[in-house]
Amino acid sequence: MHSFIFTESGLTLTACGVAQEFDRISDANEYLHDGLSLIVGALPFHRTDAPRLFAPREYKFSSEPVTLESPDALPAVASVDFLPPLSVHQQRIEQCIAKIQAGTLDKLVLSRAERFHFTGPVNPEAVLAGYMASAGTGFGYLVELADGEFFIGPSPEVLIKKQGREISSFPLAGTAMRSTDPELDRAIAANLQASEKDLHEHSFVTTGIREALAPLCTQLEIPAIPLVMHTAHTWHLGTPIRGILRPDVDMSALDLAQLLHPTAAVNGHPAQIAAELLAKQEPDRGFYSGAVGWANGRGDGEWRVGIRSALISGDTVTAYAGGGIVADSVAADELQETHTKLGPIRSALGIL
Repeated sequence: MHSFIFTESGLTLTACGVAQEFDRISDANEYLHDGLSLIVGALPFHRTDAPRLFAPREYKFSSEPVTLESPDALPAVASVDFLPPLSVHQQRIEQCIAKIQAGTLDKLVLSRAERFHFTGPVNPEAVLAGYMASAGTGFGYLVELADGEFFIGPSPEVLIKKQGREISSFPLAGTAMRSTDPELDRAIAANLQASEKDLHEHSFVTTGIREALAPLCTQLEIPAIPLVMHTAHTWHLGTPIRGILRPDVDMSALDLAQLLHPTAAVNGHPAQIAAELLAKQEPDRGFYSGAVGWANGRGDGEWRVGIRSALISGDTVTAYAGGGIVADSVAADELQETHTKLGPIRSALGIL
């Protein structure tokens, strides 16, 4: 069993075992002073929670796709819990919309979970294989947590990628459900790209990233209009961001991930108010909507936002989904959005 997997088109990083663990990001960065070192792991959503960072005992970079166990090797699902109950989550959304309309804040990303109980232990790699196939993004990650649990997902959202002085990010915010009818599906994508509500929601994310990165860069390119990208189930607004760090900026990919996280795509706006509200309303997010990735001693690396994720513990899989709430959100639509976002994990687990 791998202790870490990070895969995308043209690059796969796999790791086995743990040589050294780090409870603080500063300790991990100190270890990275050795140019041959590598740190992998996950950052939690709440910055007050402990990260899961470690130097692997063995690791390998490859241009080949990762080989995972067949998703057919899963036991049956015995029962499902909704956390919180669907009616409660819709009430939370309605209350959030009222707060935003009253001027308390501009945006808040609320999430919920579904916990699937199986008749036997679940193989994390088998679930990841099915999850990646169902999501259709080509991306995948797996992190073994300190207590033997596994955090997995197929997130396509790049928080930060760094190679030398070149950096890039690909934030996602603004979602529409796909259709099996090709003509209708194209119309849905076009409507999303023209939606004032979704463009407004997306703008909070790109503005926040600009404010964080601009002081560090000699060049920073952030397109004014986002493009649309898709998974198997959803369309998203995404903005490809590219920059060049100033020569005097000595920050690793891990440093930059800590600086940017959490963006308004998973937190809200204003950032501090949103974080305080979510600390009270969703204190148990764990690594969901955190960041997963790696960094090496040269400062290079990549960190992806931990959305579309699931926590695997023995015979239990807890899957998460959320959505950005703004003033003109409709609670029933936002609830349906979380249901659609959980579609790939249901498919991977054999649940229709």
